[in-house]
Amino acid sequence: MSDRIIKSPVIVDKKGKPSFPSIERIPSEKWLQDFLPLCPDVLPVADIDSNFADLTYLCNEASIKTSKKGKGRVDVIYISKSGRLVLVETKLHRNPESSREVLSQILDYAANIRAAGWDYSVINDLYGKSDLYKEMQKKFKDLPDRETFIENVNRHIRQADFLMVIIGDTISDTVENLATFINSPIDMKYKLALCEIKTYKMGDKYLVIPRLTLNTKTIERAVITLQSNNIVCSPKETPEPPKNNKHISIENFVNEFVKHHKNIPEDAVYDFLNDLSNIGYSLSTGTKHIGVGIQDVISLFEISEIDTWFVPARVQRRLKDPSNAKFQYFMAALKPYVISKNKALNEFYKINLNVMTSAKKSFLETLKKLKDVING
Repeated sequence: MSDRIIKSPVIVDKKGKPSFPSIERIPSEKWLQDFLPLCPDVLPVADIDSNFADLTYLCNEASIKTSKKGKGRVDVIYISKSGRLVLVETKLHRNPESSREVLSQILDYAANIRAAGWDYSVINDLYGKSDLYKEMQKKFKDLPDRETFIENVNRHIRQADFLMVIIGDTISDTVENLATFINSPIDMKYKLALCEIKTYKMGDKYLVIPRLTLNTKTIERAVITLQSNNIVCSPKETPEPPKNNKHISIENFVNEFVKHHKNIPEDAVYDFLNDLSNIGYSLSTGTKHIGVGIQDVISLFEISEIDTWFVPARVQRRLKDPSNAKFQYFMAALKPYVISKNKALNEFYKINLNVMTSAKKSFLETLKKLKDVING
C-alpha cells in the first residue's frame, strides 16, 4: 500500500482557523451494511466505470447458492441505470475472517448468480417494494423503455457484466495484489474494485471518506448525519464521466451499430464480440469503432458503426513478417468474406456483415486458424 497516501482531513472555518476531526473506527460491518443502502452515491462507481453509475439499492443479505458452503448471502446489491448489478461485500480489518476468503466469496457469488440463471424477474423480486422499473423511471428520466431495460439487465447477467466491490476500513496488500491480477484479463466482463472507507467524528456527524485502492483518483467526500442513532444521508449527484473520453463504450457502440443495421439483432452483435474474445482476439475501442487484434498486433480488422473492414497495407506493417507469408495467408483467409476486392493495398476492404449472423461459424473457424499462423 506504499502508493496510497491517506491524510487526515482538516476543517477550516471562515476565519481560517483549523480544527482536526478525530478518526473514528467504523462501529461494525452491520453499521456499513445499514449505511450503504441509504447512500449508494457514496460508492465511487463512476470513477471505476461510468456504466455502473446512478445506482438504485436492491436489497441486503440476498441469499445465493455457493460452490463451497452451499449457500451464502451477498451483503448489499445495487443495480445501475444501465441495468448492471453491483455486488458489495463489507470487511473490517479487525474481524478474524480472512481477507482472501472475502475475495473468494464475492467471486463465487458473481459466478453463481450467472449460473443460477438470474434475470430481471429475480431482480424485481429482490427489490420487493414495488415495480423496480417504475421506481427507477422516477429517478432517471432518460431510462430506456421497459422492454429495452429488461433486455439490458438479462444480457448483462448472461455476460457476467457485474461490478464487485469489497468495502472495508483497511485493504491489505495481499488482497490488492490479488484483485489487480483478477482484473488483468481483458476478455473478462466482470470488474472487481476495492474501496477503503475512513470515518472521522464531527460532533453528531461522521465525515466518511471513500478511497479506491486500485487507482489514485481522489474521491469526493460525503458527510453523514446521525439522528437518534439513525443514519441520514443527503444524496449527492454522481460525477459525470469525462466528456473528453475518446473511447466509446461497448454498449454505446452496439446501440449505434444496430441503428445502422436494423437487420442485425443487438444480441447477435454482443455474441459476435464475445465469440471473438473467447477465441483469443483482443478488442480495443476507439471513438466510433472496435479494433480486433492478436496480442500486440492491434486491429487486424475493425468494426465501425457502419462497416467491418481492414486496410491491407496497415495489416502488412503490423504483422512484421519479412517473408510476407503471414500477410498472404491473412489475405487468402479473409478473401471469402470480403465484399470489394480492391487491388490497392491502401484502400479499405469491407468484410460482409453476415460474419455476425449466417457466416459466423465459418468466419470464427477461419480466425482461429489465422491466429495460430500469426502466432506461429
